[in-house]
Amino acid sequence: MLPSVMNPGGPVMLPGVTYADLGLKIIPVHHSGPGNLDGAPTWFNEDGRTSIEDALLLCRSGRGDVIQLLPGHTQNVGVADAWANLGTKTGVMIKGPDWGPPATLTWTAAGSTVLFDAAGFSIDGGPFKNIVLNLEPGTGTVTVAAPITVSAAHCKIARCKIRMGTDASNFVTDGITTTAAGDDLTLAGNVMYAATAATPTSMVKLVGADRVQSVGNYIAGATTAVTGGVLLFATTASLDIFSAYNTFINRKALSQCAVVGFAGVSGVSYEDHFAYLDTASLTPWLTSTG
Repeated sequence: MLPSVMNPGGPVMLPGVTYADLGLKIIPVHHSGPGNLDGAPTWFNEDGRTSIEDALLLCRSGRGDVIQLLPGHTQNVGVADAWANLGTKTGVMIKGPDWGPPATLTWTAAGSTVLFDAAGFSIDGGPFKNIVLNLEPGTGTVTVAAPITVSAAHCKIARCKIRMGTDASNFVTDGITTTAAGDDLTLAGNVMYAATAATPTSMVKLVGADRVQSVGNYIAGATTAVTGGVLLFATTASLDIFSAYNTFINRKALSQCAVVGFAGVSGVSYEDHFAYLDTASLTPWLTSTG
C-alpha cells in the first residue's frame, strides 16, 4: 500500500522493508478552496482548508503536522493573535509551495499579530522562498506595532521574503520580536527588507532569547534613529547567540551602526556583513559585541 504524494499516511511497503506510519497530517490550504483546484486529489475536499486559522484546527500536538500552502494562496492577518487556533499544539509547520507563485500573507491592521507561542512552531518558504510575509499592508496609513512575537522555544522562521516597510505611511515598529521564553529560535535564509522612507525601530528584536541561530539572513532597512539597529538586543541579555553569513544594512541617513547590542549578550558573529552610512563610525555592532 503506497501513500499519496501529499498524504503519507499508512505504511510504505518496499521489497523486504516496511516503514511504519509516521502519523503526520498534511493539510493543504488555498483561499479558493483546495478541493476546487483543477487536478487536485479528492481528499483535498476533506482535509483542505481556505485559511491557516482553519487548518490549525486539524493539527495535533507533537505529531509534526504540516500546513501546506498551495501556489498563489493569499490571506490577510487582520486581528490580534490571528492564529490562536494553534493553542498549545507543538511541532506544527507552515510550509510554502515548492513551485508556482508564492503564498502571500498580509498584516492589515495596526494591532494585527501572529504569535509563535507553542514550542516548535515554524514557517518555511522552501528553497525558492515561496512564502511572502507582508508585515504591513502597503496601502493607507498603518504602523503595525508587533506583527510577529516568538514566546516559545525551538521555533523557526526560514526562507521567507518579509516586507517590513513600504513607505513613510506603512511600516512596522518591531518586525519580529522575542520574549525571554523564545529560546533556541532559528532565523535562516530570510530576506527582510523595508523601504528607506519606512523607519522601523528594529526589524528583529531579541529580548532575552538564548541560543538563537541566525544564519544566512538579509536584513536591510532604515531605522528610526542613527544609533538604531536593524537587529536590536534589548531589556534582557540574550546568551550563546550564533550569527553567521548574515547581511545587516541600516540605510538611515548618517546611521552609525547596523546592530545594537545589550550589555551581557554572548555568542559569536561569524562571517557577518555590516553596512551603515556614517563613514566616520567604526562600530557596526553598537554597545556590546558579545
